[in-house]
Amino acid sequence: DLRSALEASYAEHGTKLDFEAKLVDAENSLLAAREEMEKTKADALKHSEKFTALKKELEALKAESEKNLKDSGLKTKELEKKLSDASKRLTERDSKCVELEGDLENAKDEVRSLQKELQEQDKRVGEYKQLAETANSSINELNEAANWLRTKLTELADEATDKFYVPELKTIEHKGVSENGTDDATVKMSEAEVVEPEIVSAQKTFSKGRIRAVSDVEKISAIENQLHRELSGIGAKKARTAEAMRKEKSSRDGFIGGVFRRKK
Repeated sequence: DLRSALEASYAEHGTKLDFEAKLVDAENSLLAAREEMEKTKADALKHSEKFTALKKELEALKAESEKNLKDSGLKTKELEKKLSDASKRLTERDSKCVELEGDLENAKDEVRSLQKELQEQDKRVGEYKQLAETANSSINELNEAANWLRTKLTELADEATDKFYVPELKTIEHKGVSENGTDDATVKMSEAEVVEPEIVSAQKTFSKGRIRAVSDVEKISAIENQLHRELSGIGAKKARTAEAMRKEKSSRDGFIGGVFRRKK
C-alpha cells in the first residue's frame, strides 16, 4: 500500500512538473505573442500613419484632378468655340476661293484677249516698220534731191554773185512769227534790193569781156523766184547780215535777204 501510495505520489509529482513546464512554456509563448502583438501594433501604427498620409495625398490629388477636370472642361468649351469660328472662317475662305477661281478665269480670258490685241499690235508694228522704212527711203531720196538742188543753187548763186552783188545794205525791221509761236517778234534783216535784169542781146560785150546770154537771164529769174519763196517761208526765223551771207553763200539760208544788182 505504501508503495502504491508512493508511486501515486511520484506520478502526481511528475504530472505537476509537467504542468509547471507547460505553464512556463505557455507564459513564454504569451510573452512572445505579446511582443509580437506590440511589434504588430507598432507596424500597424506606422502603416496607419502612412495610410493617413496617402489618404491626404489622394484627397489632394482628387481635388487637383477635379480642378484640372474643371479647367479642362473650360478649355474644351473654349476649343469648341475656336473650332466653330475656324469652321466659319473655313467656309468663308471656301466661298472666297470659289470667287477667286471665277476671277482667275475672267483674268485668263482678259489675258487671252490682251495677247490677241498684242499680236495685232505686233502685226501693226511690223506694218509701221515697213512704212517707216519706206518713208526713210523716201526721205533719203528727198535729201539726195535737196542736196542736188542745194548744189545747183550754190553753183547758180556763185554765177549770179559774180555778175550781180551790192555789198552796201540797209537794215530794216521785219515783224513776223517767232520760233515759239508768238506774233510780236521783230527781226532785223538786211534789205534785199532786187533789180530787174537788163534784157540784152546775146552778142553784147561788157567791159570785162563777158557775154550775157538769154539763158543766164532765165537762170537769174529762177534764182530770184526761189529766193522770194525762201524769204516768205523762213525769212522771219533766220537773219543774216551781208558779211554772213558772203561767208555762208554755200548754204540755202545764205540766199535769204541776198541782193542781186547788175554790176556796172
